[in-house]
Parts: sequence; C-alpha cells; structure tokens
Amino acid sequence: MAKTYQTYLYGASFGTEENGRIIDGWQVDRNNILFHSTEYENPADAMQELRFHEPSHPNWFATLVEWTN
Repeated sequence: MAKTYQTYLYGASFGTEENGRIIDGWQVDRNNILFHSTEYENPADAMQELRFHEPSHPNWFATLVEWTN
C-alpha cells in the first residue's frame, strides 16, 4: 500500500470561557481550511511546505494527514 502525506491548517477559536478562563479548550472549525499542502511521499516534505506558509488567521490548528491508497 502506498502512503502519501499532507498538512492542513484550520481556523480555530477558544472554547467556552468562564470568568476569563477557557473551559472547553480550542474549537477547530474543520469547514474553515486555511491551507493544505500538496500530497508528498515523505511526511517531512509536507511539513516543510507548511513551514513556509504563514497563516493570516490569528488562531489556527495544524495537522498532518496520512493517506493510504
């Protein structure tokens, strides 16, 4: 089975706050994709592309996805 790797940046926001404290942590908006790399055979290459992308959104969440063909 061939595997490829891709990085994604999603918009995120703080969860529920109470008295200035974050209760639920970060909330990731999976419908708000800020960036996705091309697919690579090497995960380091996908991370390298992410490294050179500067998100314009102030709060974001990054992930590395492994695809199996």
